[in-house]
Amino acid sequence: DALLDIVTERLPFQLSDEAAAAVETSLSRLVYADDLGSFIRVHNNVDLGNVERIRSGWRFHRFGCRSESDVELEARPLSPLVDLAGLLHGCGAVAAAAAAAVLVELAPENEPEPGSPQWLLLDGDRREVEVLADAWEDRAADAIIAGYTSNDAVHRLLPVERISRDALLTLFELELVLRDLVRTRSNDAAMLSLPVDAVGDVVDAPIRLRW
Repeated sequence: DALLDIVTERLPFQLSDEAAAAVETSLSRLVYADDLGSFIRVHNNVDLGNVERIRSGWRFHRFGCRSESDVELEARPLSPLVDLAGLLHGCGAVAAAAAAAVLVELAPENEPEPGSPQWLLLDGDRREVEVLADAWEDRAADAIIAGYTSNDAVHRLLPVERISRDALLTLFELELVLRDLVRTRSNDAAMLSLPVDAVGDVVDAPIRLRW
């Protein structure tokens, strides 16, 4: 309950009361585990957008500097899976952006007639792009989790059961999806209060099996 209270308090204010209630109900199914692991000081925005290549390797920067962040809320101890969720969410964003760029390149000046040979060929290419993007995201996520858990000390901070880890990771990833949803609609005056149907994908999202 304490974890759900923390996550609920962090929900974007742009959600309507109905949308917030639906999201809270959906998120509550992910915090049933008896073992939540350790709560520590986390960074809250370990995202691929905050990764920089330097001469000696890679580094993260701008910790805790999201424009919509709240210093008090984000300073509270949480599961280290919050940071891992940021990395995995970043993989999804990179895959989606890459796929979108390729789809733009594939788009003809004039869309062919649905069902025509040209349309079928184009549709096949588009589906292949989506499959390749999903496969890249899965491989990247697997590699990140493998590297993350290669340190034995990490396991002492996480829930013991795999299903508990997956549930918490899904919880934090969905929180990031909500933030993205609000950010993309922030310039739409009609969406200053997001309706419940705008959060349907979050409410219906299944637990992603990462472990």
